[in-house]
Amino acid sequence: MTSATYSDLNTDPRLAQLTALLHRPPDFNILTALGVGRQELRHSDLLAYLLNPHKPHGLGEQLIRALLRRAGELLAEPLDVDALTLGKFTVQREWSFIDILVESPADKLVVIIENKVDSGEHSNQLTKYYRKVCERHPDWRIVGIYLTLDATPPAEECDRARYAPLGYADVAAALSEIAGDTEVEPDVQTLLRHYAQLIRSKLVPDADSDVTRTALGFYMEHHAALDAVIRARDARQKMIQQTFDRLLTATIKTHSDMLRRDDYYTDFNIHRWYTRFYPVEWYRPDLQVAQHWTKSQLGLLFEFYHDPKQVSLVLNVGPAPQAHALRQALYVLAEQQRQPFRLAWNDPSGDYFNIYARPIFRPEDNYFAAYDNETIRRAIRANWDDFLERDLPVICATIRHEIMGRSWDEV
Repeated sequence: MTSATYSDLNTDPRLAQLTALLHRPPDFNILTALGVGRQELRHSDLLAYLLNPHKPHGLGEQLIRALLRRAGELLAEPLDVDALTLGKFTVQREWSFIDILVESPADKLVVIIENKVDSGEHSNQLTKYYRKVCERHPDWRIVGIYLTLDATPPAEECDRARYAPLGYADVAAALSEIAGDTEVEPDVQTLLRHYAQLIRSKLVPDADSDVTRTALGFYMEHHAALDAVIRARDARQKMIQQTFDRLLTATIKTHSDMLRRDDYYTDFNIHRWYTRFYPVEWYRPDLQVAQHWTKSQLGLLFEFYHDPKQVSLVLNVGPAPQAHALRQALYVLAEQQRQPFRLAWNDPSGDYFNIYARPIFRPEDNYFAAYDNETIRRAIRANWDDFLERDLPVICATIRHEIMGRSWDEV
């Protein structure tokens, strides 16, 4: 990028306008205050509540109809939503690990809603859920909704025929539509508007917002320079991911009975990349309590994560609402500050919390711009070697002696 190009960027009044919009104080939102944010389980709970006609919000069938209208257009077999009676339909959470199950006996209709916020498919789960519901209702129509941030289709071809890919923008549109109904109670209208607002601010960008319009105008004027910035950012993140991947691969190859890789995950909204792994000895039923998180289904996983602000190695406890006692016991280990455990982020009231953290680069280091590739590689290698030698043995021994083998259902 030339100095003239940089000057053009810096003097464009839209840059100051965009900066001001991004730093504008957010509007009051009761759901943000309650910490809903990006927590997948909280979104599933809230959607199930709003879908349930027996709850005191008085919405009846409005939300399920709104979602089915959007899903019906995407199904291989058309669905006439207007012909549905939806009489005495029921809503269940976590039936056979399905996020939300809607059953309408009057229509002989079942709706499977699988919700993903910061996670993806694993273990052929969509196919398994469909088969379970087929066994429960062999003569009923089954409609699948695969709800993701950006309406990502299911991975398997057979699931793409069964599940309509809806995005959270569809949910926000449905909520806003219902909130505009004058027959809806004012307090409920406020809840619906706040939920739609949270989705557009925390989960998916609002295509009609001032921020989006200003950003698109700025990009079109300076796309060559901004594309160069994006390429540089992505190349550096790829280098960091590959550096750790090679270290992990080499360790697994040398000590195949010590560690096992789980999966990768990239949160493109914040440009954070994750590589997850776990000690082989943890792969056991009493720790496989997080059916909706990753393919291992383990309730705790090590994560190497990085974004342009920081690089860390953490031990993350994932979403497992039926394993409250186990999650609490893990939290206590960190709460007691027994080295190397320590509370690093969040607590058991959230979907995720960390009980160990090894920062490699902190935000104040400005590492992404200040350090060259080799300096970053050396820091990652040094921390990995120290982790394997000092922290991992202690963590494994503590989990082995105080967590594994106990019947947490009885605690």
